[in-house]
Amino acid sequence: MVRPTIIYGYVVWAHNLTFGQQTLLDQFQRLGSLESATQCVQHRLEDWKCSLEYYHSSLK
Repeated sequence: MVRPTIIYGYVVWAHNLTFGQQTLLDQFQRLGSLESATQCVQHRLEDWKCSLEYYHSSLK
């Protein structure tokens, strides 16, 4: 099941999350800044990067 997750104004579509990815998702949802959350996605969940950037640009 695919579900949207809102992270400081970004939308991430999480596809078939592994346990590790779900743990990371939980971690960066608790981070204190959008920049930190974005860096976490870009550097550790590379497969989400395009979706994250796409939905962010669509919100502008």
